[in-house]
This record gives sequence, structure tokens and C-alpha cells, in this order.
Amino acid sequence: MNECEALYRIATACNCLGFHGEAKKYFMLYIEKCNKNDPAAWHSLANALEALNEDSKEAYKKALELYTEDSWGSCLWKGWCALKLGDYEEAYRLFRRSVELNGEYSLSWQSLAISLIKLGRREEAIDSMTRSRELKPSFEDRKCYGLRELSSLNVPESLRDEYEVILERARSGLNCSQ
Repeated sequence: MNECEALYRIATACNCLGFHGEAKKYFMLYIEKCNKNDPAAWHSLANALEALNEDSKEAYKKALELYTEDSWGSCLWKGWCALKLGDYEEAYRLFRRSVELNGEYSLSWQSLAISLIKLGRREEAIDSMTRSRELKPSFEDRKCYGLRELSSLNVPESLRDEYEVILERARSGLNCSQ
């Protein structure tokens, strides 16, 4: 595994585990060293900053600017950036597009419902949440996902010491079947 891939995957796992300080550090390193134009990295950095009660607005703006609208997933995540920035009409438009491109993903319907609530369209929101529940979402516990992700990495020597500390911290606080 190269250093850039390791930085990104460690940062993602840290976000899932609630280790937002570490996630911030590794996403910033990834963006600086590897890819300044990765919308998911900017979005995830914004999530970490928000969890740390730090200003996340610029990172959400950058992600919003970089995400395309060529897939249901990019529309979904771009919609979340718009929602976090308070642009509920744009979030609604993007979530609607995500549902149009893939109507079988529960989180897209749930996200659409949230934007509809923000727009004061309660009845439509209820319909969207009903559809989300019908799809029976099966989201793995984020912390266990983060631990599983961390445990699967073969990181380069340059990151090994810090990685081992994070992995031990994660293992000591969780009870996940792997």
C-alpha cells in the first residue's frame, strides 16, 4: 500500500472511530501531499472539523465545488455539503437527483427527507422516510467499520508507529466481532 492510500484510509477509519483529531491530521496530510482535488477528502475533513467544533465551512465549500453530479453517490455527498452550508434547496435538488439515479439506497431517501424537513415540506419528508425504512438499511456500526478498516491495513514504514498507536487505542475501546 502506498503512503497516499494509507493516509486516506487511516483518516477515514479515524473519522468512523470518533478520533477526529487524528482524522483531521491525516486528511490534511493526504490533501497536501497526495490530492488537493479529492472531494471526498475535503468532505471528510469538514466532518472531522465539525466534530471538533472547528470551522468546517471552507472545507465543505471546497468539497461542494469539487464533487461532480455524474453518479448517485456524488450527488448524495454533494447534497450533504450543501445541507451543511445551509443551502437547503440545492441539497434537495442533489438528493432528488441521487434518488433518481439509484432509488434503492436508503440513505439517499433519508437525506431527501431531511432536506424536505428543512424546507418545511413535512408530508413529503414523511413519504421519503417511509421509503428509506422500506429499503431496510443495513449500516454497519461506524466504529466497528473503522476498526475493521484499520485492522486490514498494511501501512508503509513511514506511518507504522503512529498507525500502531491508533490501532491499539481502537482495539482497547471496542467490542466488535471481526
